[in-house]
Amino acid sequence: MYADNRVWSYRDLLPEADRLPQTPPWRGERIQDILQQRRAVREENRTPRIHPETISALLAWSLRFVETFAEDITAAFSEHLVLSERSGRSRGGRDIPPPRRPKGALTDALRVLLSGYREQGRPLPGIRDKDGTLRVNLSHLGKVLDTGRGALDAPSNRAVFAEMGLCVIEGAPLDAPVTGRLDGRPWHDGAIDYTEAGFLARHLSTACFIVISYLSGMRAGEVLSLERGCVERDHAHGLVLLRGRHWKGVRDAAGDKMPEGEIRADPWVVTEAVATAVAVLERLHTSTWLFPATLFTDGRDGETILRSRVGASRSETRINHDIAEFLAWVETYCTEHGRSDRIPPDPVHPVIYTARLRRTLAWFIVRRPRGLVAAAIQYGHLRVQMTLGYAGNYTSGFPDDLAFEDWLARLDTLADAHQRLREGEQVSGPAAETYRHRVQAATRFAGRVLRTKRHATTMLANPDLQIFPGKGMTCVLDPKRAACRLRSEEDSTRRTPDLDDCRPNCVNIARTDRDIEHVLVQIERLRPLVDDPLAPAFRHAREQHELDRLERIVTAHDRTGEPHDGH
Repeated sequence: MYADNRVWSYRDLLPEADRLPQTPPWRGERIQDILQQRRAVREENRTPRIHPETISALLAWSLRFVETFAEDITAAFSEHLVLSERSGRSRGGRDIPPPRRPKGALTDALRVLLSGYREQGRPLPGIRDKDGTLRVNLSHLGKVLDTGRGALDAPSNRAVFAEMGLCVIEGAPLDAPVTGRLDGRPWHDGAIDYTEAGFLARHLSTACFIVISYLSGMRAGEVLSLERGCVERDHAHGLVLLRGRHWKGVRDAAGDKMPEGEIRADPWVVTEAVATAVAVLERLHTSTWLFPATLFTDGRDGETILRSRVGASRSETRINHDIAEFLAWVETYCTEHGRSDRIPPDPVHPVIYTARLRRTLAWFIVRRPRGLVAAAIQYGHLRVQMTLGYAGNYTSGFPDDLAFEDWLARLDTLADAHQRLREGEQVSGPAAETYRHRVQAATRFAGRVLRTKRHATTMLANPDLQIFPGKGMTCVLDPKRAACRLRSEEDSTRRTPDLDDCRPNCVNIARTDRDIEHVLVQIERLRPLVDDPLAPAFRHAREQHELDRLERIVTAHDRTGEPHDGH
């Protein structure tokens, strides 16, 4: 059995005619499970989903950083980098002295700088001593003028400060303007401070990680290893592609694991928001990695980052810490600005970490296939895109996550249907009796333990689970009798109905009381159109025909679930 798995792992190296099917042997079930070897069995799916309200707000704030705040933060951070290169700490580490000036040139430059401050009504940057005294921040002005702090403390330069008589404020605002607006107002109060720019750049990088990770279904390590230039576009099909490394199942010719991984042959197919996040990161810094371990400034980037990590990509432990700091920043920002759209803590599992993003995406795709999550990103469309790309491939593991969430959603739907039947809900339509039978039969799945995610894929093919709620109808699927074009996933025998193309004459249709409520809404929308005396004759006839059909459906349903043909 191990040999069969090894042969299958080489399928991509063989001519197409000699390859084993893309589906792994035994649909990817572990050999220990097949042989019922209980030792070292690891329970799966313990990663908790993020609460819907929490993830929606988290994604919304991440997109705000990427789409609204990014330009201002990038400009401020670029200015911060230039100034930090002139710091005594940075120069000392590289043995680069300040530029030499002719006598009096520094005093002239200082006078020009302070004159500009006075014309703009701009105060001098200040810093407080330990005793609380506010004084001019000569270190910051030294960076602006590319000189040392001591040079500005010379008597001739102190005379210029006295001559200008400018007031002093605490902090060191940068020149970069704030142009982004949130709810019609600048998102930041005044200019971004020198000491603030590095933190905001870090939060922007974290926001980009959340957007890329959550909207792609990639594993954290795959996102953190992305490199500059990873976005490609398939203009023929209108797809945004993301190329990067993967590690799962990557081995060399001798069968040993390759620690460096390899560039994935099949790219991830992503949304435009992901491409925007990548572009933001490429403008934010010059590193080869999109997520470098450090945004290195002033010789450091936080006390926890070692200089030895410069040039490496960020670790998963560090990005989890950054997510926590991002959440804290949003909470503080909302409190200071009186905003009500803070990110609510997950009521069950308050700690947000990278693996939970991927698991939560699977939940949203299954549970809200037509719904809108933050920033109007349509997850129904995303599911189609991801199936076309890497995330839809078995080696990504993502189809198994989707199958598991699909299983849970299907059981929830059937449990609700069973309760409604017990409470006397009526069911009509040609498939009414089959609907009742399947709902009753599906109760045996309650409490069923799935040892693997792929077990869920197998269970989903059970006929008793083939019930799909739609708009004003419920499909009780019998593939052989379906009037619509069934959809199937690659390398899967499981087929699902096309609920957007439901045919009124299909014998798989059942209608519950909930479905009839939707039909009644449709009827009320049609009545004004039918009663419109100015409507063209052909439109009146068409709408009248549809109104008559819907009223027959309601009448048949009211007759205690009497079957009808839908015409």
